[in-house]
This record gives sequence, C-alpha cells and structure tokens, in this order.
Amino acid sequence: STQSTWVFNEFNNRRLDNKLNIFEGMHRNFWFIGINCIMVGGQVLIIYVGGAAFSVREITAMQWGVCIALAIGSLPWAVVLRLIPDKPVGIILDAVTTAIGFVVKPIGRVFAAIGRPIKRLMRRRNNKDKDAEDSEAKSLDEYSSEERISDEEQRPGVPQVMITTPMYSALI
Repeated sequence: STQSTWVFNEFNNRRLDNKLNIFEGMHRNFWFIGINCIMVGGQVLIIYVGGAAFSVREITAMQWGVCIALAIGSLPWAVVLRLIPDKPVGIILDAVTTAIGFVVKPIGRVFAAIGRPIKRLMRRRNNKDKDAEDSEAKSLDEYSSEERISDEEQRPGVPQVMITTPMYSALI
C-alpha cells in the first residue's frame, strides 16, 4: 500500500499552496501524466513479474482494492492539512521549539560537563598506551644485531633494479 500511496501523494504535492483543487491543470501536464503511468505500470509489473527479484508475491484483486482504498485516504488527509492555517501553526511550532531548546540546553551542558573529565581520562589512557608502545619499540631496538636475524637471511636475495627516465625525474 505504500507504493500506491506514493502515486496519490504525487497528486497532493502538485499544489504547494493551500488551494484544494489538486487536479487543476493536470491534463495539460504531459510529464506528470507520463511519470504517473510509468510508476503505476512499474508497480503492476513488480507485483506480477518481479516476484523473485523484488521478494514479492502476487496479490489478489481484494488486496489491490485494500491497497488503493488506503492510498486514496491520503487525498482527504491532504485536504485536512490544507485547511489548517499556516501562520498560527507556525507560531505554535516556534514556541514549542523554543521551549524544547530551553529545557534541552541545560541538559546538554550537564552532559558536556560530565563528558569533559571522561574525555581527559581517555586521552591520558591513550597517551599511556602510546608511551608503552614506544618503550616496547625502543626495547626491541636495543637487542644486539647478533640476536636478530639479518634482513638477508629473512628473505631470499632479489635483485633490486632502479630505472629512471628523464621524464620521470623531470616530474619529481
């Protein structure tokens, strides 16, 4: 039913003002008609042909009727929303968001105050971990060369060839 609601919602969205006649001038807008035909045809194809690809099953005529009836409900709902005056609702929404901000800002400050010491502790812990890693790396470097296996023993000898061209060196 959400697919059908999209189609009817397109009709509702044709008007951005509060006028009620959403069908006015629709017959002159060939792009709108074409896109709606493609969408409706695509939905029917998805249901009847695209079962496995879209993980859907065919629906009965009764189910189609229920989907369309529920979707048509978006048309009167849009009329109700258009009848609500914009200015008073805007004033109410501004007052509500201001009140929510008045309540939430102090709570945010409390969380920030709690978070700062925790953040400092985490930084100290990370710095200690880095210091420990650095000291381990230094202690590994302190082994004598006799105890370590040389690089030549670790990998077979591969001839190293460096090729330079005038073009390459000019780019560097």
